[in-house]
Amino acid sequence: MTDTTALNFINKSQTSALLLLCECRGKIVTSPIVESVRMQARDGFAGLHVRIVDNLCSQPHKVGEAIAECKPSSVVIGACHGEGYDAVWEGCAAETGLPPFFIETVDLLSLSSPDNTPRAGAAICSALSHQRAFKQVPLHAIRPARLKTDAKLSRRSLLRLSFTRRYEIIPWIESGKCAGPQGCDLCMNTCLSKAIDPKSARINRSECVNCGLCLSKCPTGALEVPGFRPLEIGAAIAPMIDSGAMRSRIIIFTIGQSPSAWHELADNKALQGILTFHLPYENLLTPWLLLLPLTLGADGVGVFHNHPEGSSREGKLKEMIEFTNTLMNRSGATEKTAEVFNFRNINAVRITLEEFCHKLAHNRIGKLPVTLSDISYLEGPKSFSKLLKQLWSGNNKAIEPIVHIASPIAMINLDTDKCSTCGLCADRCPTGALKDNNTERGYSLTFEHAMCSGCGICENMCPEKALHLFRRIEPNLISGNVRLELGFFPIELCSSCHSPIETGSRSQILSQRLNKTNSLAFAGLNRSLSLCQQCRRKQIFASARKDPLKSEVC
Repeated sequence: MTDTTALNFINKSQTSALLLLCECRGKIVTSPIVESVRMQARDGFAGLHVRIVDNLCSQPHKVGEAIAECKPSSVVIGACHGEGYDAVWEGCAAETGLPPFFIETVDLLSLSSPDNTPRAGAAICSALSHQRAFKQVPLHAIRPARLKTDAKLSRRSLLRLSFTRRYEIIPWIESGKCAGPQGCDLCMNTCLSKAIDPKSARINRSECVNCGLCLSKCPTGALEVPGFRPLEIGAAIAPMIDSGAMRSRIIIFTIGQSPSAWHELADNKALQGILTFHLPYENLLTPWLLLLPLTLGADGVGVFHNHPEGSSREGKLKEMIEFTNTLMNRSGATEKTAEVFNFRNINAVRITLEEFCHKLAHNRIGKLPVTLSDISYLEGPKSFSKLLKQLWSGNNKAIEPIVHIASPIAMINLDTDKCSTCGLCADRCPTGALKDNNTERGYSLTFEHAMCSGCGICENMCPEKALHLFRRIEPNLISGNVRLELGFFPIELCSSCHSPIETGSRSQILSQRLNKTNSLAFAGLNRSLSLCQQCRRKQIFASARKDPLKSEVC
């Protein structure tokens, strides 16, 4: 069912899928959910095998039997939510040769009421679409799963404990995108365990603590989590929004332990338009990801977390939500379309969610001009710029710049009086936003706003501190993919033979520094800066012939 390519990846060899629906001892079959989900899934996915079974929790061998019969490349299980069952089912699948990464479980028990049938169908279709887009796992991103030392182990949990070795996915570096060979070391400086070597574009699997801090620092998108790449996330979110039977469509991203808390709110009739998508790492959440559901037609988007109130991590999430609301306001939304929820106070969250859903029901912005086919292009720095360009098409308010600390792209200001035209900033720019050009006329430094990721490498690299980066979006530069000229430095000519020497800026900076010295040798060098190398050599030899003791040393 799977094959390996050059022993570097685990690839799906087929596109067939298996949907296993568990009746959960009659708890789910009493509602029309099973038949409705089966019909909805079959209509949207060709070649789908559907099996309805009962009590998978105590009969996990049925998972292996169904996989052996259908030979799918991926499996989606719709059943009740129970800790430990996933490991048992993955173990049964592994015995048939199916990698556990291609198995996904959807909690149907919390959506088993008749009113929740459209949500259950959308959740199943989302998992199937996600698995269809998830086609490859790099071997460098796989390692044996580590046991949680703080987990409580009871006698009942021992009965469903899987003794099959489990594996987990960790971030990996796509070497073709990595700017490590150019000198970028942002991920390495962020890594708490120093497990990243950017020069070899590798993560030490034994040293990685799987915290995900590095994901937010990569300026080129080379750091990825298999299963949560842009195309895979987009494929999972699109079916949630396309479900026409749902009255409203709000996507909530859950992080941390928040999915279990969400089960307490699943049966609330006022929240039946909400569907959740869980992110294994908080740093996967970006302004791009918050905008994606809204551009695909969602009425709203939110974040469900469990950070302490007033903490810096909660503050970062609120800044991102505020930035998203500012962008959506430019696209015509009159109400807040993004919100953050702290499930530590579940009663307060319930009230806030109900108010949020009620406001959005009267403020539907409709489907924006972005389709799922665009998502394959939305990778790297330009992905966010393309979303903004389509969000603001035909909107005059977008001409005004937006200044916000959560902006993932930035503007650069160059102090031409300080620039020495060394070119280090352009050489080290990981995204190609900064480019320099040497011609017979002079040296120029250009900047493409849409390509900038705001990493700050250029600002820190500049020896003269001539570059200044600030979080500002200039819509007029994004809409036309404009490359802005930050500075042009003409070439100076030799005062003797009139051949080109170097830029006037560099000569001026050298002259200023030499004037600060009291050395006679350096003073002589300062006087010869206006000469080319050949004329300077002639001047030295002529001076030496006249008086060797007083000749200028260069």
